[in-house]
Amino acid sequence: MNSFRASGCALPPLPARTASASTSFERRSTASPARAVEPNCGFSVRGLSVEDLVDLVAQRVALESIALRQCIEHSSPDWQASVLAAHHRLRKTPLTLDDEAKSLNPLWVSRHDDFHRVMLEACGSPRLFQMVRQLADAAEMYHRALLPACGRDEAMEREHEALLDAILAEDADGAVDILKAHLERTRDVMVPLLNEATDSQAH
Repeated sequence: MNSFRASGCALPPLPARTASASTSFERRSTASPARAVEPNCGFSVRGLSVEDLVDLVAQRVALESIALRQCIEHSSPDWQASVLAAHHRLRKTPLTLDDEAKSLNPLWVSRHDDFHRVMLEACGSPRLFQMVRQLADAAEMYHRALLPACGRDEAMEREHEALLDAILAEDADGAVDILKAHLERTRDVMVPLLNEATDSQAH
């Protein structure tokens, strides 16, 4: 796969939302106040930071790799069919709304989360799956604030497709490698945008 960069991305203003808390993210955030960015994402959180994002993705890679490998080891036609259906719904949904701000499509957020949830829910360990979901909830905060600026919808679609193919082929090593690259490449396009937002709010 080609590498992806954040150059040329237009950065939208990071929002400041006032809804009730996502406690799993509150526990996950380790950002220092000087580096925090308060997003307009509908949750009350300490903030978004590069340090937390890097840590968050590292833990997602570690735990989701274990979960995905266990899912493929216990693969069933029903699970594969569920993953296929979730991917089909996601592929048919645009990342952003066709409005002036190119805002993130709430339906895409829901279907993207559903694809990753269905992909990992057959891991056989309720505790592992619970930890995976807590980290995914935290990651969604970054996705809501930063993905509309990344222009990465085509790249993510290719990665999701490759991930599905590896799952259907029951290729655990290949699927884990693709998942790791997918999470890390998405992180790599968000980090410069988050740095830019943090710098602009510091001045």
